[in-house]
Amino acid sequence: MHRHPLRFLLVIAVLLLLPSWARQAHATGAALQFVPSDSMAVVGIDFDKLRTTAVQKTVEQALRKDKDAIKNIEELRKETGFDVFKDIHGLTVVLPEEVLKDDNQFVMILEANINEAKMVKFIEKKDGKALPKKSGANGDFYELDGGRAGLAFRGKFVIIGGMATFEKAIGKNDPAQVFPTLRASVEKEMLWIAGSTTVVSRQKLGKQDANAGKLESFAAGLSIPSGAKMKASAHFSDAAAADTLAKLMTKGLAELGNDSTMQQMGLAELASRVTVSANGSDLSISVDLTKGQIEKIAKSIQALLH
Repeated sequence: MHRHPLRFLLVIAVLLLLPSWARQAHATGAALQFVPSDSMAVVGIDFDKLRTTAVQKTVEQALRKDKDAIKNIEELRKETGFDVFKDIHGLTVVLPEEVLKDDNQFVMILEANINEAKMVKFIEKKDGKALPKKSGANGDFYELDGGRAGLAFRGKFVIIGGMATFEKAIGKNDPAQVFPTLRASVEKEMLWIAGSTTVVSRQKLGKQDANAGKLESFAAGLSIPSGAKMKASAHFSDAAAADTLAKLMTKGLAELGNDSTMQQMGLAELASRVTVSANGSDLSISVDLTKGQIEKIAKSIQALLH
């Protein structure tokens, strides 16, 4: 999948987000019909809300300075009518347990204004050969990367991803079964994530930190009105793990606030806006930034990208 010419479109979609936390969609009920209930985690980004923020504009300005990226974006727009800066309304990322062994098994669901015929023609031109079209029990789709990935158009949604997960995504899924409790607390935000750990992921986390290996589920939501507000929660198998990690994070934030580099960038005060607490087996994190602090972050990002 890495070699396919459509990859640059997906990379651009990610680049338009905040560099750190956006990796992790307008994923309301409609998009969730493509999310298998056994997914390990789901990430949602509402581009219509994010597009008007200062952070979004900063990252977009930085991207526009990349001549190769802009050349590709402009070529795509001219030949398909699809403008990545305007026509993506939402993005849902599905992360199944299989992604721990094969990082191509994620699925991306774009809610966007995309003309299927023109996009397929564009991909075929880039690839130099016809795009294989298949008819399956759940509708038509296209094979990518020699059948290792799939691409489907379903109304206003475009689904793309590693074939194993992709085939489940375009099947029959029940949105009500997708982390109903976790998702309910965060899905109305501009950016959100909800998920649970697996035996394999807990083992990997445990190798890094014994307490982290006791993580069972997590959820986070971020909104950027004039400032920025984030609330995150994590549930552990025992209270000791939550308490220990809360103390470690609080200590780390204090050290960050005293870091000379952060102070030189004028960002040291941001650490004081983060609150971490533990209540039994649950750990909570909240961040509340003012408009002025967001502008500082934006300027720092611009400086780093120059």
